[in-house]
Amino acid sequence: MTPGVAVVLAGGGARGAYEAGVLSVLLPALEAHGMRPDLFMGTSAGAINAVGLASRAHLRATASSSAVLDLWREVHASSVFRGPLHGAFGKLFGRGHDSRQARALLDTAPLARTLERVVDWDRLHANVGEDGIAAVGVVATSSCARHSTVFLEAAERLPRPPADAERAIVYVPTVLEARHVLASSAIPLLFPPVEIERPPEAAGWYFDGGVRLNTPIKPALALGAARVVVVATAPVEPEERPLPGHLAPVPGVGTAAARLLHAMLDDRMVEDLRTLALKNGPGLRGRVVPWLFGGPRGHDAGLLGRLVTEVLDGRAEGRGHRGPFRQLTRRALRRVLAGDPSRAELASYLYFDADFIEGAIRLGRRDAEMSLGPGGAPVWHDSRITRAPSA
Repeated sequence: MTPGVAVVLAGGGARGAYEAGVLSVLLPALEAHGMRPDLFMGTSAGAINAVGLASRAHLRATASSSAVLDLWREVHASSVFRGPLHGAFGKLFGRGHDSRQARALLDTAPLARTLERVVDWDRLHANVGEDGIAAVGVVATSSCARHSTVFLEAAERLPRPPADAERAIVYVPTVLEARHVLASSAIPLLFPPVEIERPPEAAGWYFDGGVRLNTPIKPALALGAARVVVVATAPVEPEERPLPGHLAPVPGVGTAAARLLHAMLDDRMVEDLRTLALKNGPGLRGRVVPWLFGGPRGHDAGLLGRLVTEVLDGRAEGRGHRGPFRQLTRRALRRVLAGDPSRAELASYLYFDADFIEGAIRLGRRDAEMSLGPGGAPVWHDSRITRAPSA
């Protein structure tokens, strides 16, 4: 069995709702043009989307992607973690006063229950192989080894790739469980590490896969994908700088943290896509793997951070209730973020608010539609990336 179209899904916490919006446009467009993805590879929030789609792969694209949208619309902070959101941000930005050591700022026991509830694991196992799914992969980071681990549930006829020494990636065949996805989503410091017991050869503690491999393009290629759809919440082309460097304000803690997070989560994705595109270039040897990107443009690099600010200021279209506790939480967050765009950017990874989720879905759908060509056809690329693909 050789995979045809791989869907690679980056990590991003609450930003996974944006990815779901992208998928709700791209998957029906692919199906309308005779293509159904048969390989799903994800990290963190992308892992949630990957298993969600794989468990619904027996459905038509519109139904399966709509179900993943519904999954995100059911998500709220209390179904992901326990602990005051504004308190967590206060600690991260030095505003907290609790000096006690802890494994993490937040408890993700609610997320474990949510994953058991929203993913039909038996259906996922049945879909792998039987219903045309070649493989589903979930990326996590080992706490005691310097490599990324791809927990891989694959059809029997699909060979397991060898370990990748260059990128420090190992592949572990397994029957996927909620704990693998929980481990992939365990953001260091914020969420506790997760102990994996099965399979025994990979037993140990794991953190968020985004620490080393946030956008698992390389594993999709190693598994033999003929085409790759990459869905992420950061652009692949350079950001447009609104101000010359000498006119920009002095960067604070929020800016430094945002840049560090960007380097960890996004830069390697850009490098991998550019490497793939370069290998596809004329006169260069190697198999050509067309790619399609679903995500923001350079000028929209901070769009999800801006959405957080709009929600907190009451400027975003909403769908949730306006109870007193919710309003109190929003006021507290406004004080913590203090109008700092970088802090709002960081907040977008953990802001599991109904209005933010809905707004992120809308933005994802908008950006996905911009990546399609005339008649809604997917626009595949095999050349070097310079600017965002345009319709």
